[in-house]
Amino acid sequence: SFENLDVSARYDSSLELGGDFYDLIDLDGWLGIVIGDVVGKGVPAALLMASVRSLFRAHATHAETVSEVARRVNHTLTRDTLPGEFATAFIAWIDPQSRELWYANAGHDPPVVVRAARPSATERGAVQKLEAGGPLLGVDATFAYEHDSVVLQPGDTLVAYTDGVTDAMTFDGRKFGRDRLMSSVHSQLGEKPDSSAREVCDRIIWDIRRFVGLNTERDDITLIVLRAR
Repeated sequence: SFENLDVSARYDSSLELGGDFYDLIDLDGWLGIVIGDVVGKGVPAALLMASVRSLFRAHATHAETVSEVARRVNHTLTRDTLPGEFATAFIAWIDPQSRELWYANAGHDPPVVVRAARPSATERGAVQKLEAGGPLLGVDATFAYEHDSVVLQPGDTLVAYTDGVTDAMTFDGRKFGRDRLMSSVHSQLGEKPDSSAREVCDRIIWDIRRFVGLNTERDDITLIVLRAR
């Protein structure tokens, strides 16, 4: 619980066990966020997922930057996994007071920051992708990672997700996609600008379910929404 941050998350596995993961970590007063996806489904993916999540927890409390966390996790994962076992992940550290967010993206679908409506027309509803980082985890131990930062203003919304959200599919092969995801967020915030993070999550999940209908063939779905207050 942080005064200036409202956070909600969802995890919906396509099988009894899955390979998606997310974590919210208290880092001496800062908030750590991790969301990721490992290759495969079911028990093998779940075992690898548990290992990757543990690596992030272990390294997040000792590294000086988010890019260093990604580098260490990648190095360990590459050493301890078989060829063909890998993961994507996004990691962020947020200062609740200044709302400054530092992040590194390791081959993951870029989370987005949806800016709140402000007097400047150029910022009204603007969407910023969080892409800085490097390749996916577990392939090459020598990979290096970059980090970047953004400052969240009151009313801004961070949406992080796994590809099960955008790849959710109808019977005739149409994908939910990023455009529908953004439309879902904008619609909720347009109808209720002071929506909680939970309400934004609920809207996205509801729109996905309406879109896919009775189609039960799908990937794991994981979603984190953060609203700055």
